[in-house]
Amino acid sequence: MKWIIVGAAVSLASACQAQAPDVTIKLDARLNYRTADEDANTQRLYDSLGNYSVVSLGFKLEPGFKVFVSQKLQRFDGGKDRDLLDEYYVEDEGIWRVGKQYLPFGSGRLVRESVFAARGDTSLIFEGLPIAAAYAQGEEDRQQGIVGRIGGRLGVSVFYGDHFGIDGTSLALIRKPDQALGRNRGYKQAIGVDYSKGIGHFNLAVEGVAFRKPNRSLDQSFEVVDLSATYRSSKYHNYTVGWTRRTNPNADFWRLQGSIFLTNNVYMEPLVRYRNGEAYDFNLAIRVKL
Repeated sequence: MKWIIVGAAVSLASACQAQAPDVTIKLDARLNYRTADEDANTQRLYDSLGNYSVVSLGFKLEPGFKVFVSQKLQRFDGGKDRDLLDEYYVEDEGIWRVGKQYLPFGSGRLVRESVFAARGDTSLIFEGLPIAAAYAQGEEDRQQGIVGRIGGRLGVSVFYGDHFGIDGTSLALIRKPDQALGRNRGYKQAIGVDYSKGIGHFNLAVEGVAFRKPNRSLDQSFEVVDLSATYRSSKYHNYTVGWTRRTNPNADFWRLQGSIFLTNNVYMEPLVRYRNGEAYDFNLAIRVKL
């Protein structure tokens, strides 16, 4: 399916060759060091919150379409994630998007999965509330179904289908990326609520998701709630305190994290987490954004 998108991009580019496209190339790389009592120390090109290092190419064409492709510099350990391309899609920005993309569910802190999908964006006529909906069509043992979110600062999200919540980019607040469920598992239904509010230099956020109807009997329905407060001392520094609770089985996770400007396009991102009152892991990432 990815080659259909690549072919469409080439066709669009050929059709608009009279006007040179506006091309952008970006790098968002993380060198992450992690240490934990139960594991060996690791160095990876992704962080413990499920964020890949990626290099991306984007260009706009004269009719107004945008083509975007991003590639991972390293996949998660464990062999569950086979695709080196993180995203590839064609869109009429703010209206529709077709290709592999992150699905519109919540804030992206708890459920964040990149799947081949067709997405549309609009708003309610009277209330003006934004609506994003997508139909995901992954491979047979991956995410398939309907996903959507309605709302602004306060939003409600749902998914209905099969195999959602299986990627290492999801639920990374309560598990390592390589502990993701992987193919042929996951959940058929979920409903989530998220809210955020800025107060001066602070941003407060809360999100809850209820996962229902697991695809396999060895998995159980459960809920996750996350609360966080972020202090932005400037555009170069921010610090977050967060608490995440999972049910069935019950577990509480606390985290302290930050983003500290070092020099041009280089940031240091420390992360300390505790699980049920005991040290869970310590992470230190050097992030380069070009």
